[in-house]
Amino acid sequence: SIDNVAIVSVEGTGVLDAAEVSYRLFGALVSAGVQVIMVSQASAESSICVVVEESSAALAERCLRGAFENELRRGTVSSITVEEGHSVVAIVGEGMAFRPGVGATFTKAMANSRVNIRSIAQGSSERQISLVVEKEDCTRALRAAHAALALSNSQLSVAFVGCTGQVGKALAQQLINSGRVRGTEVPGQVQKVLKDLRLD
Repeated sequence: SIDNVAIVSVEGTGVLDAAEVSYRLFGALVSAGVQVIMVSQASAESSICVVVEESSAALAERCLRGAFENELRRGTVSSITVEEGHSVVAIVGEGMAFRPGVGATFTKAMANSRVNIRSIAQGSSERQISLVVEKEDCTRALRAAHAALALSNSQLSVAFVGCTGQVGKALAQQLINSGRVRGTEVPGQVQKVLKDLRLD
């Protein structure tokens, strides 16, 4: 993931001429030395947005306002906005190409984790999909993507109740010694929980 990025959007009827707008937009950003991380354009071609580092966001806005000064004055470009506080989350891999459903799985994982997607882009090679999310949702988005696409080992939480005998203690110690689990002992709490539930 890439943190601390900003979405810079250009919107309006003047964006309908996508080729010219893209040429001028990227020309202005390149001239100003602004690195573009990601690009996304609405299918209706009424808006185009680029993702840049937050440290370059103010510069990007200034140079785009200069590049589209006439269009802003005429109203054919209605707005140029900057939204900071975002992160880019991407999945990349050879196994994604020509495999239906990867994008759906990725975006569904975001929805299930209540992560709002602000912008999305996919490479023509079908080997990368990038999403822009709120920075505060980035960790949750990464975990959701890893779980949905089996990019990490599954985690399982198990409670051992009553491991006070020799066999129970030996089992718990073997699991901890394996280095693949972490154990936490909560003395006295089991009896309290059972009593509260009237199971003792």
